[in-house]
Amino acid sequence: MINIPIQKVWENPEAVGLNRLPARATLLPYQSEKAALGQQKSTYYQSLNGQWDFRLVDHPDRVPEDFIQPTITLKRDWKKITVPGNWTTQGFDK
Repeated sequence: MINIPIQKVWENPEAVGLNRLPARATLLPYQSEKAALGQQKSTYYQSLNGQWDFRLVDHPDRVPEDFIQPTITLKRDWKKITVPGNWTTQGFDK
């Protein structure tokens, strides 16, 4: 009998559609109907898309203590990551 290793679906970072809900439209709140129809930028919405500082640690206990402080100075071991995105497909899983 030949023993062929089979990758488990949860180990495949490209398997993103298993048991997924159907796509839907994003609804944005506006101050008024006029603002919505004019496609103005909504003051009630902030996109989180962009470049984020990212650091992968091998254990939760190794997160720097000042990690959540707004004044933290990012050191060399912090990299940029694209959001939305997946850190495993951006080279951080190596």
